[in-house]
Amino acid sequence: DLKKTKSSFVLSYEYFGTSHYTSDSSVTQAGTKNGPLKTPMKMKNTMLEFNQKYHINDNYFLMGILGLGRSTIESKKYSAYAYNRWYHNLGSSIKKKNTSTRFGLGFGTKINEKLKVIGIMQHSDYGIMEVNDTSGSTIESQTIATEARISLRLSF
Repeated sequence: DLKKTKSSFVLSYEYFGTSHYTSDSSVTQAGTKNGPLKTPMKMKNTMLEFNQKYHINDNYFLMGILGLGRSTIESKKYSAYAYNRWYHNLGSSIKKKNTSTRFGLGFGTKINEKLKVIGIMQHSDYGIMEVNDTSGSTIESQTIATEARISLRLSF
């Protein structure tokens, strides 16, 4: 928290573990339409957020957030549906670093002078996830999420 202002900066590290990107269909660079894809990926993100509070009264406030960070997304071999069956362990992985962004709006309450509870709805863009397909071409996807979070903020 910046002294005598309603602003603060938050530095966070987020580890998402392995999640799965799925699509209903895909289109090759040559224009051929393929069936569904499932691509496992590991993702982590370091984010610096600027937060601005707007007090409703002594105990409640709204909060706006803007963030800028650095994400690392590592794809794994993928699965594809074609010819009426699933094919697994296709292609090869790519590790990609991206600039990540975030904006959101939250509502908070003051428990005491040092502790606050904040609920936030946020939109995060973590950048591009890429994987090499079996022919050596690259499949890419934008990694975007709308997220809800609850935070406990301790001022010291």
